[in-house]
Amino acid sequence: MIKKIEYTDLASREATLTNNPGFNIIEEQNITEGNFLMLSDEITKLQQLEQNQSLMQAALDELILGGAL
Repeated sequence: MIKKIEYTDLASREATLTNNPGFNIIEEQNITEGNFLMLSDEITKLQQLEQNQSLMQAALDELILGGAL
């Protein structure tokens, strides 16, 4: 799900992020009509890559430690 939420200052921006746990910023718009955060609860490509990297590092650590024993 994607949400578009308007904010007026840094405090309301931070409150928006705090009040929407599990959502990530996918876009921020600072335009004539106002300031908006586009939030999504879907995993981003970067998060997928970070998760894959963590899994690969854990597997590599296990292989290295398993071989040392």
